[in-house]
Amino acid sequence: MMDVMRMPSPALLSLPTELIVRILAHLPCPVLLTFRSTSRFCRALIDADTSLQYAIELCATGAVDNPASRYVLADRLRILKERESAWQRMEFSRVAQIQVPHNPSSIYDLTGGMFLLGESYSRILPTWRPTDAARYLNLRAALKNSENATVLDGPWARIDVNAKIMDVGIAAQEHDLIAIVTYTYIEVNEFLAELKIHLVKLSTGGHHPAASQPVIQVPRMPFLPGNCSVSIEIVGDTLGVLFNLSRFLHGAGMTPIIAFYLYDWKTGKLKSTRTANSPHYNAFCFLSPDVIVLPNVTTHALELCSIADQEGESAEPAPLQTLCTLGLPRAAPSTLFHRIWCRAEPNALATRNSTFADAPFFTDPARAVIIFNVVAQDMTHGTLHYLSLVVHRSSLLARLAQCVSPRSANTTPTTPTAPGLQPPRVEWPAWGPPACLWLDGDGLAIRWITVTCGQRFVVMSRESPAPIQIYDFNPRAGARRTQAARAQGRLVHETTERDVDVDAKSGARTVFVRRATLLSTIFEEPVRSEMPYMITETGEWYDYESVMMDEGVLIGVEQLDEETDNIGSLVLHAVGPVA
Repeated sequence: MMDVMRMPSPALLSLPTELIVRILAHLPCPVLLTFRSTSRFCRALIDADTSLQYAIELCATGAVDNPASRYVLADRLRILKERESAWQRMEFSRVAQIQVPHNPSSIYDLTGGMFLLGESYSRILPTWRPTDAARYLNLRAALKNSENATVLDGPWARIDVNAKIMDVGIAAQEHDLIAIVTYTYIEVNEFLAELKIHLVKLSTGGHHPAASQPVIQVPRMPFLPGNCSVSIEIVGDTLGVLFNLSRFLHGAGMTPIIAFYLYDWKTGKLKSTRTANSPHYNAFCFLSPDVIVLPNVTTHALELCSIADQEGESAEPAPLQTLCTLGLPRAAPSTLFHRIWCRAEPNALATRNSTFADAPFFTDPARAVIIFNVVAQDMTHGTLHYLSLVVHRSSLLARLAQCVSPRSANTTPTTPTAPGLQPPRVEWPAWGPPACLWLDGDGLAIRWITVTCGQRFVVMSRESPAPIQIYDFNPRAGARRTQAARAQGRLVHETTERDVDVDAKSGARTVFVRRATLLSTIFEEPVRSEMPYMITETGEWYDYESVMMDEGVLIGVEQLDEETDNIGSLVLHAVGPVA
């Protein structure tokens, strides 16, 4: 098709303009751009049509349209362009300070325009507080209702299921759903707990009407608050929850337990499961509705797993099947890996239809990056180190396709479920350098993992005040900035590892990075990265404890005091129009 589009057919161009536009609307963005470059007529035709321009902008910025939005097409295009321009200049259209009126607990989440922060009735333990209820904030509503003003506790909604909360998972845009994992002790002396997953409609606080049973019963297990970790994610009809009890049980002289369950939350049926007797996993992330990634702490690898479809109502839950394993860089002999957490925002959604139906567009989950936060220890010196691995979700899925394909050049195809056979493993040099970036997080404020949205990643120095930095991994965004620089007569050195650009109006500084190398005692040798990216930092410096990000908004966290580590307020920075 690309060759055909280099010379459009005279018969095509002889059609009425409206019909040509309707035909072009069905073309993939790269083909549409190729068509545009074939002649002045084609360029003028596309540039004059709002729908085609909007399609090109969505492709370039890594967004997808929301057909349910109340915004007309011209406004969607304008908002998208203004927001992207604001990201490039790091300019904020509105700033709102939100006070935190309750005593925060140790759980939180930020997804789909919702920021959730647990509430604790206890003020006894400063380092860890149990969660008694969930409080959440609608970021867009808060920004729309305030113009550079301080908002008190009015915007915070509250959900209470009358039980102690272990963790929560949110599917706001897809289902208006929050899944709340609770525990109740059966044998206090043995810390044996009854675990439940409450399926709640986020906007009302009541039971979710799509769930045939409002509560899913999880198998009983030992649990000690503050010594066990829980990871929960929801995509489509699948709800996954992972329990890591290794720290508590190992400390009590018992065999560690990792328990991973995948449910159909609408029916309550268990779809798949995996258990382990060593501290392999801390978290997981969906790559697609039927593929997940499990970082393995023990083997220093990413396991790509398939969620098997069940056949028949009485089918037993299938074991989680590992299709492929991707090795991480070789650890130094003195390195001990403690934890690997992961997250991608937005999640690999099947639909978007509820809480923010009026938003003009959304970040494309298929093009989002995943962040893996690694905590490792240099046993020679006894020091802990924090590192972050960033990779596109699509890169992992593409590598998985190569692993399971008979034409794969890097691995020998196997059947993971066959007795005695192991899934193929691809070592780091064969897949990592072109697709990944490793960051040294020792000097960064990394209290939260909710620091990515789409292809952007926000960081800030641990020593504040400091500028806010945005890492942008969208290759099309980098190409656009390069073209703009050339159009303005500025020289761009394609062969250098990095270029610097300063915005004259905002003072924002952008660094174009084409290659990078991580030097860390955690790994056996320097770790190369050939994935290009941009770093844009604000001209202004901020005195925040840490930063987070979501769709079109940055959140600065202000501490109430260092002694209790409590959050005093959140400062919302709207990037571009608040829509």
